Amino acid sequence: RNLFGYSLTAKDDISKGELITIEKLETTKPSGHGISPLHYQNIIGKKAIVEMKKGCFITEDMII
Repeated sequence: RNLFGYSLTAKDDISKGELITIEKLETTKPSGHGISPLHYQNIIGKKAIVEMKKGCFITEDMII
């Protein structure tokens, strides 16, 4: 099932302290490597506490 699911990733580079917007997110296979796209609304408006490169899977410990 993880093979066919998706996880949230950074669409572009996100700097430390930058607010996360919908335009900065995309979904990438497989699931289980980052936050589920079903929870994207909980990510919008949060700050990045680490620098994220394009394509990086976004996890709970990367945002505040």
